[in-house]
Amino acid sequence: MPSPLRLGILGLSVATGVGQRAVGDDRTVRFLRRTRLPFVAELARMVRSLGFAFVWETWPSTTPLGAES
Repeated sequence: MPSPLRLGILGLSVATGVGQRAVGDDRTVRFLRRTRLPFVAELARMVRSLGFAFVWETWPSTTPLGAES
């Protein structure tokens, strides 16, 4: 993952954690759902894409049962 993207994800994750502790989970989730900020609005899609990319990159080094070879 490129360094700028890693820093962005780290910053967003820290800000989300601070928001949850400061104003509560419900208000933080409501804010994140309603926001039009590009990076925040695409967080779930980005995490899903990174998960697929990780599986795609590591798949050849696994056994048919999913264990690492």
